[in-house]
Amino acid sequence: MSQPNQEEMDEYKDAFALFDNEGDGKIDSDQIGSLLRSLNLNPDDEDIVKIEKDVGDRRIKFEEFLSIFMTEKQKSKEVTPEQFIDTLGVFDRDSAGKVASGELRHVLTALGNKLRDKDVDVLFEDVGERSGYINTADFVNMIMSN
Repeated sequence: MSQPNQEEMDEYKDAFALFDNEGDGKIDSDQIGSLLRSLNLNPDDEDIVKIEKDVGDRRIKFEEFLSIFMTEKQKSKEVTPEQFIDTLGVFDRDSAGKVASGELRHVLTALGNKLRDKDVDVLFEDVGERSGYINTADFVNMIMSN
């Protein structure tokens, strides 16, 4: 596992400090998932539950969080926009670079880490749903830029 450079360490420490609501250099174990996600990792809910169970109901220091973060970072896979677009291609029935918004909404709200309908509404509004379809490339670029 490669060690983070100074710039990355500063970023991790700054993010950690934002979650340190008591100013004692520690965060609550139930904040770990949110902090990991704020640092662009995407552990699923099961992974977060396991981490929280392993840590227990206590506050942890930055060094302990960093160990968890580096383990999760190593497990994560970088997805390119092209891979993401290819994956959504399963729903692009006529290879037109678009997917039916109803079908995409169903996938986002019913499978895996489910989104709420209002969150999907915001996503679709941001990408510009047109005539019941979402442009796949626009959707992926919008998601990956956030």
